[in-house]
Amino acid sequence: MPPKRSAEDSAEEPKGKQKAARGAPADWRAPLFFWRGKVDGTTWEGTWVASTEGLPSEAEFASSPNAFKLTCSVDLGALFTPTNSLLNEDAEHFASFTGSYKLDNGDGLADYEDKEHVIWGHGCPPDHHPLSEGVDHWAVVGATGNTEFGRFVSLGRLDHPPDHSGGAYDPFTRLTLARRYIADNDKRTKMSARDVAGRICIRSLSKTTNRYGPPPDENFLQVPWLGLPWKLPGNWPLPLMPKKELQVILQKNCETVGTDWAVGVNGHSPFWKP
Repeated sequence: MPPKRSAEDSAEEPKGKQKAARGAPADWRAPLFFWRGKVDGTTWEGTWVASTEGLPSEAEFASSPNAFKLTCSVDLGALFTPTNSLLNEDAEHFASFTGSYKLDNGDGLADYEDKEHVIWGHGCPPDHHPLSEGVDHWAVVGATGNTEFGRFVSLGRLDHPPDHSGGAYDPFTRLTLARRYIADNDKRTKMSARDVAGRICIRSLSKTTNRYGPPPDENFLQVPWLGLPWKLPGNWPLPLMPKKELQVILQKNCETVGTDWAVGVNGHSPFWKP
């Protein structure tokens, strides 16, 4: 087991994380850790899967021994009703998770807890999107936190059930969050949960024109986790630019509400432009 550490120390490799990742590379931070589970009031319960190959399948989530059960400080199923200030893209209000998750760190599955886990969300899609009907078909969720293994940032989405009627206040029933562990010198270490989500879904103010434009990484509105590369390009925080192969996939599915098409689609080489 790696020694417990603060977020400021250099990260050490949790053995279980290396073992859990499909095709795990040398650096344990390279995989994304996909957490997916059902939402019931303030409870989020499911499993996590580490992957360098994009979103895992439902079968992979179902067979994962890495279970978790977290409690949110707000009702996740109604996260974006008018009574909840997280609806407002300018709000400075955040929600937090507490609870435990399973991890095999070399001595069998054991319970671990995050030191801090903060989330912020925003209803989607925006008015200019082909799927916009004045209804939040899904919600982009950003998160940040600290663990004994180091700091992380997360991106994902809250989804309605498959038989969603399109009602403005139908509850969300599933949350998928992809966790990216980052090194201490990563430029994302100081970002808030709102900052992380904002690159996907909050309009940005141009310093040159003083006008609001689209979010820098709006390309990934339906698959927010693609906005979390392991290594940031040198021109970041400019928009992340996918290569043609990935852009074709994103364009083809821009009017698809669900994410089944995104299984196995990743934002790593050969997709990212250098």
